[in-house]
Amino acid sequence: MTPTGSRTPRAVAAWLPVVVWMACIFIGSTDLLAASHTSRFLGPLIRWLAPGLDADAVHTAQVWIRKAGHVSEYAVLCA
Repeated sequence: MTPTGSRTPRAVAAWLPVVVWMACIFIGSTDLLAASHTSRFLGPLIRWLAPGLDADAVHTAQVWIRKAGHVSEYAVLCA
């Protein structure tokens, strides 16, 4: 086998987690994890954690949690 050919399986193995994570980001960017869907469990979770928050504060918390999720998923991709 040529030296280049022996590096190909290692290169595929090295890039496979990156490609899988990119697929997860792509799926997360679809309607599947849109705000209308995630608010079903984020809203009750936030209200359970902080029962005194009004509706506007809960909405703001949902927005910040979703934005933090976006930053986190791209930070993992960068790493």
